[in-house]
Amino acid sequence: MFGFIPVIHGSYSSSVIPAMLSTILLKYVEILVDKITPEWSKNFLKPLLIVIITAPITLCLLAPLGLVIGEGLQFILNWIYNLAPWLAMALFAAFMPFIIMTGMHWAFIPAAILAMSNPGYEMMFLPAMLATNIAQAGATFGIAVKTKDAKMRQVAIPAGISALFAGVTKPAMYGVTLKLKKPIYAVCIAGGIGGLIAGLAQLRAYAFTTPSLPAIVQFIAPDGNRNFVSACIVAVVSFAVAFVLALLLTKNKKAEKAAEIPAVPAEPAEALTIYNPVNGKVIPAAGSKRLHILLRRSRQRLCCHSH
Repeated sequence: MFGFIPVIHGSYSSSVIPAMLSTILLKYVEILVDKITPEWSKNFLKPLLIVIITAPITLCLLAPLGLVIGEGLQFILNWIYNLAPWLAMALFAAFMPFIIMTGMHWAFIPAAILAMSNPGYEMMFLPAMLATNIAQAGATFGIAVKTKDAKMRQVAIPAGISALFAGVTKPAMYGVTLKLKKPIYAVCIAGGIGGLIAGLAQLRAYAFTTPSLPAIVQFIAPDGNRNFVSACIVAVVSFAVAFVLALLLTKNKKAEKAAEIPAVPAEPAEALTIYNPVNGKVIPAAGSKRLHILLRRSRQRLCCHSH
């Protein structure tokens, strides 16, 4: 870069870790630049300095480091899979919600697409996604059944439908399970159990699409029904375990709030004395007789004014 700065050439397509590292750097560079730039120059000088500082460090150091970290994680996962496929699938599916949160699941998509052409099926990413997507749906429906909060139920039902029938889990994760904290543990446990079954059965996906209930046909193998039956078992177990655990972990929000509010003991009634703020003489208001008649008809009392 610029003829003298060494830059490692690398493909950063679908890579998330370099972007995460550069964003962390950007935060601290922005704080530093904000302190040293005058107020009148912040609109044009501050972003310029941020880019000048951040871009070279990212291209020369952080982006290559991100590639090394990503390749290292993939190597560890492949090593565990070769050593014990069932353990790798269980861990992969259990931590998949957090992998999706960071966007790192995009790093596995190119390899999954390539696997469809050679050897013709994919055995890690798509089976793990099946377990975690169905688990998100099960936990979300469990919350919809258990909660007494009408607003939460209104969010949970469509989010669960989205996860179950479309494989879109972010509404369920960010709007329900992660928001309530404990149900996300139900998703991880259920996803891990589903991933364990997928690993033991050596589940294979023969078409690339987002795993969901309608898309479960992607697990139909050309040589028999065993693979498809295994996928159905993974889906049923993941949904059922997440549903039951969500029922157990979800608390009644309204009952919780009522329990937190201490009962206020009733105070004995006391005589209320009102003092006149000024000295004066109480005299009837003008036309008090006529007012008295009108107010008596409406069953109200006539009040006298103090002057």
